[in-house]
Amino acid sequence: MSRQEFIDKMPAEQKKALEDIKKQQQSDYRRSGMALAEGAMASLADGTGGTFFHNRNDLGAGLVGLTAVPECVYLLEFSPVQP
Repeated sequence: MSRQEFIDKMPAEQKKALEDIKKQQQSDYRRSGMALAEGAMASLADGTGGTFFHNRNDLGAGLVGLTAVPECVYLLEFSPVQP
């Protein structure tokens, strides 16, 4: 008997329970994938002196924070050696 035949013979309540479990597992998988991606972005922002905005839907407040005057500024200069 194939898996599909087995499922087809199950009562409706058990089929619904299996579907609910499947949906929960898919949701958990997506959530864990997003958490991993979020961790990578947070590390990148932290390692480069950037700001990581997450779990926010307030775009205006984020843009205000990005356009604020920084507390320190770096100037990098390059002077090529003349032969």
